[in-house]
Amino acid sequence: MAGQRWGFLTEALLAGSTDNRVAIERCMAWVESRADKSDLAWEPYSACERLTNLLVFLAAMPMAERGRFVTPRLCEFLRESVTWIFRHVEYYGRTGTNNHVLNNARALVVGGSVTGSEIAFSAGMQTFRRWLPELVSEGGFLRERSSHYQLIVLNWILDAWWFAGAARSVDGGEARFLEGYLDRMLPAGRMLCSHRSRLLAVIGDVSPDMDPDASIRRLALLYPQHWHAGAVPAERIRVVDDWFRLMDGAAVVIGNFPRGRVPRSFPTHGHDDITSFAWLHGDNEVLADPGRYRYTADAVSLHQCTSDAHNLPCVDGLAPLCESLKTGAQLKPLPYAEAMLEMLVTEAGVVLAHTGFARATAVTRHTRTVELEANGLRVQDAFDGQGAADVEFHWQFGPGFTFFDASRLIMSGADGEVCIEIVEPGVPSNPGRWNANIRNGWISRSYGALTPILGLSLRSEVRLPARIITRFRLQSWKKP
Repeated sequence: MAGQRWGFLTEALLAGSTDNRVAIERCMAWVESRADKSDLAWEPYSACERLTNLLVFLAAMPMAERGRFVTPRLCEFLRESVTWIFRHVEYYGRTGTNNHVLNNARALVVGGSVTGSEIAFSAGMQTFRRWLPELVSEGGFLRERSSHYQLIVLNWILDAWWFAGAARSVDGGEARFLEGYLDRMLPAGRMLCSHRSRLLAVIGDVSPDMDPDASIRRLALLYPQHWHAGAVPAERIRVVDDWFRLMDGAAVVIGNFPRGRVPRSFPTHGHDDITSFAWLHGDNEVLADPGRYRYTADAVSLHQCTSDAHNLPCVDGLAPLCESLKTGAQLKPLPYAEAMLEMLVTEAGVVLAHTGFARATAVTRHTRTVELEANGLRVQDAFDGQGAADVEFHWQFGPGFTFFDASRLIMSGADGEVCIEIVEPGVPSNPGRWNANIRNGWISRSYGALTPILGLSLRSEVRLPARIITRFRLQSWKKP
């Protein structure tokens, strides 16, 4: 559907292209060839992207030049698109509606502002007032558990705010309502980015609309008064909604942990990654999140959503939480899949605890403590229960690590060298106790892109209760 959404207009803006005529002619050629509304290209989300990408592109032009392109046929297309979106808002009930409804609202506010349709503008604002409180948490995070979609939706709300202010007044009630959400969503977005204005990790799904770097550059280009390059949180430990971030010098840990009872009764862009996180030194990924290649049932995309493609332990071959019993859908039977998740903050890091393994293993509770150390990372996993359990730790290393020395438990490559140490307090040291295996994997930092990475698994049988400490030491590293 990418060709139907006119993302090339955003690409032209970001590239600083001055040949606006070619871009508009491409749009008008599409308009003349896609009049049939039964064409799949008129599905609501694509219609919203087309409309807003075009109007933002026009708004960014010098006014004198813009007048050459705003023809009667273009105005007719704008009114036609606004009416179509108004009649096809993507509402699927409280448990089925997701971020698409916010894109619908954006298009109605932006399109209504430009075409003078009070009905469309009002419908867009009513949709925002109904669904922003549902989809965005108190701390400003989209509830859908995707770091990239946080930036995508932040761009949407800024677009709606700008056009609402231009059509009415920046002091008007509509713009003030949206600005109230921006006051929370902007710090949330910055929490996911590095001081070099780069998304730290692609946690959860990756949007096909634009890549994460383009999402950030769009914010900086169109809304510099709101998005300040390098303005990242200064706190050593920051927890907001279900997201956590640890910092120590050049080292950063970022992750998502949905506190409370699961499974949730709404759609998300999250993966089976509970207790996982990403660890970076500078902008170099040491432990990475794989993202997602495509929204298709290919082997790579399906694997990137599973637990063993993330940085977490499995017990007796099972993920921390129940994975879907149906490919491409969220089918999790109750009460089997129920679990409780808790997150605590300590002086040194975060504690992630859950009861997900209790559904079918001897582990009644798993508690993971994540702490940054000098030139390294300390992860403690405590497994409560009685009896024996087969524990397998999965670790995904960034693209800059390409060789594993199993005899010394050292991962190395262009980005440096990491030594891995496993300690079990109270258990005699046995270097061969943990069976190490390497598996080739993939990371997708943008939709449709694949970069090879190495996945390491460390597996052994343990007696419960068990406490296992894994230390990662940066012996050497690439300078940021």
